[in-house]
Amino acid sequence: MDKPASIQSLPNELIDRIGSYAGTMSDVKALRLSCRTMGAALQSAILKRVVIDLHNGNVERNVYKLETLSAPTIPSAREDIESRRPWKLMIRELEIKYLTPLEDFSRRCVSSRGRWLDVASSTPIDEEAGKNGEKAIKENLLPAIVSLEGLSRFRWTIHRRTPMYAVEAVATALREIGTRLTQFYLSASDVRTTELASYLGEQECSFPILRTLSLEYGGPSDETREPDRATRWVLGILKNSSSKLTSLTIRTPNQWLGLHDIVPFVRSASLESVTLTSVWCIVVPPDFRLPPAAFRNLRSLNLTVCTPDDRSLFAHLRTPPLPVESADVWTALRNAGVWVASLRIVAITDPLLDYLTAHSGPLEHLTVVNSWIARREQGDKWAWVFYESVLPRHKAYLRTLKLDTAALSVVALEISVAGSSVASQEVKDGGSGQANSTFIKTVLDCCANGYMPNLTNLKLYNSEMESTRGSGCGTARINRRDWITGVMAQALERYTYISERKPLLPRTVEVVGVTKWSLDVKGRLASAEKISVWGYKASPGFRLQTFLRGTGIRF
Repeated sequence: MDKPASIQSLPNELIDRIGSYAGTMSDVKALRLSCRTMGAALQSAILKRVVIDLHNGNVERNVYKLETLSAPTIPSAREDIESRRPWKLMIRELEIKYLTPLEDFSRRCVSSRGRWLDVASSTPIDEEAGKNGEKAIKENLLPAIVSLEGLSRFRWTIHRRTPMYAVEAVATALREIGTRLTQFYLSASDVRTTELASYLGEQECSFPILRTLSLEYGGPSDETREPDRATRWVLGILKNSSSKLTSLTIRTPNQWLGLHDIVPFVRSASLESVTLTSVWCIVVPPDFRLPPAAFRNLRSLNLTVCTPDDRSLFAHLRTPPLPVESADVWTALRNAGVWVASLRIVAITDPLLDYLTAHSGPLEHLTVVNSWIARREQGDKWAWVFYESVLPRHKAYLRTLKLDTAALSVVALEISVAGSSVASQEVKDGGSGQANSTFIKTVLDCCANGYMPNLTNLKLYNSEMESTRGSGCGTARINRRDWITGVMAQALERYTYISERKPLLPRTVEVVGVTKWSLDVKGRLASAEKISVWGYKASPGFRLQTFLRGTGIRF
């Protein structure tokens, strides 16, 4: 009942009568509803989310449904005051996706001998019906959205095939409803951002009570290293937004916004979560001093640069993007005394290590994607700082720990964690799997011995496995793939040994490479339920099922 889905699955008759009787609830799976009991009448403010997905549905039909729900009529015949409230006051969240009526028509129909036939029923369809969706968007969508007086959360996904008249209809509605919104999410990651930003920037939308803002954009035409109109558009949105913004997310492959650009718009120090995903961006200029008051409530910081692995968002770039120089941000945060509880980082730098060492805590969520470590000495230092300073200081608070072990696999580690010492033998180049295995075992040992009692999610992965991808591997690549598989096998063996002692283990443990192995744990462990192991399929001489036989782990 709580799972949101698309309004397109609701029959028209149900839309006309929704809320009249609780008996219809078995049919209302597409709306996220809540009521006191299954036999009780629907209460006020229950219509929390309506999803209008016009990509795979009937455009005309779905716009009609939204228009019916937003109408001032009273669908319920009950006499109590609550039931008399129109549904347009009860709809809290609206999501509009794609708006591609011509593509929708072509999906539902097939041309046969000069006629259009319905794919499902093979019945003839008037060719003019393909234009009905366009007519519904132009004439009915705007008033339907504007009339939703109780709307506070709006999600808008623009597709590269979304026609401009559909963008204009929603953008005009956004200008009208912006003053009511507390959450606004816009996704246009495969759209030509320059043209879109130019148009949206002219709308001058205002969001005076906005609390959450999420913008994902960046299309094929944005391969430039110069600030563009999209950046000015984002700054315009921030300027016209509430000074009490608590969550800000900007994901784009061509961003020129840093923390210093945000400072003028966080006058009340309300920001609790910041996500900046970008390329060619200096997060903080050299020697810039962040005002401590501006970020004193910041709890979550996600500074993600575009890496070659971010294919879903940045696949259109012709050349792999370069790493972002974000070292100065850690010095600025440390000088300002801003200690975040949730941290996701990519580039390992000396200022970052200094920041983690000085972090006063609590640090509850830590994700390290050290794909950009180029020097072995840097990886060595990271290992020492993590084991000697970060883990002992924050072990009691950590809930999520995700580490890339790539830079730790070629160094001999002398590890000391909370008085428990684990030493590895010195490993030469070409045999680094032993050190990597020791690293993984050590982290699992920490969990087994109760050094991280609040940890619920542990993920260890090796980004170097990406370099072994491809069917045309040479002998060196195949050998490297084989020893990586061996490392994962040793980690599993160690984890099996630990699990037999029924320790306090995280609920989910993942060891990540490329191909996923999902394992369920047998026995009565204190909290562990599943192990997910990602890595290349083993070489012919290694059978995972044989290896796991008798270990208590089902495959």
